[in-house]
Amino acid sequence: MKYIISFIGAGNMGSALAAAACKTVGPDRIIVTNRSLEKAKSLADRLGCHLAPNNLDAARDANFVMLGVKPQDIHQVTKELTPVLTGNQVLVTMAAGVAIDSLARCLDKPVPIIRILPNTPCAIGHGLILISASEKDKKHVSWLMDILKAAGSFQVIPESLMDSGCVAAGCSPAYAYMFIDAIAKGTQAVGLPYAIGLTCAANAVLGAAAMILETGKNPEELKNAVCSPGGSTIEGARVLEEGGLYNIVARAAEASYRRNIQLGKENE
Repeated sequence: MKYIISFIGAGNMGSALAAAACKTVGPDRIIVTNRSLEKAKSLADRLGCHLAPNNLDAARDANFVMLGVKPQDIHQVTKELTPVLTGNQVLVTMAAGVAIDSLARCLDKPVPIIRILPNTPCAIGHGLILISASEKDKKHVSWLMDILKAAGSFQVIPESLMDSGCVAAGCSPAYAYMFIDAIAKGTQAVGLPYAIGLTCAANAVLGAAAMILETGKNPEELKNAVCSPGGSTIEGARVLEEGGLYNIVARAAEASYRRNIQLGKENE
């Protein structure tokens, strides 16, 4: 194959993963396209990779074909690609809620399919990509991870967990941004300039996340280590607990999960 990976769709996530792939395998082995060719050309010019005039040309000569299109469009695009896809290529989908079997039914031949879910920090190389594939297609997963390794880290999970995993990996950055913003605005109310509060809160959350990952300790244990008896932290933590922090985050997670399920049903 002339190209290692092609990207159909030059949105935020498609662009971020294309940039990561260019760092790993080089722009000469990457080709991109988009419904708006102007947008795809802008990405190709920025990365130094190749531009395809349409989806078929993007897909016909690439080992991996990445579908960075909206869930409501993915079945149509998959059917469009059927004439040029072969069993030696791998179709990669990142559409929320759309199952592998659902895409396989759009094809008139057996083509390996991998389902991924990247999050927005992939754009700066600190992302997390969930990956799922059927047993027969798992042999392609390690190669895909090697191509995209500049985007961040990976978690291989069963496809049955993809919709709930989407909440933990894909939706949670938005929740974290809201929490950090709330801290900055709260400390602004007691005299700290917002910009300083934002920097402090973002770095503190970054460090707290690293503590969980690097120590392997339970978040409750780490929280208790900060909450000295009679101190300022325990007073704030008490207010958060009384205000229903755990409950409201759980409700948000459930709402996001239900929407993932709904997206799958809407786009079967």
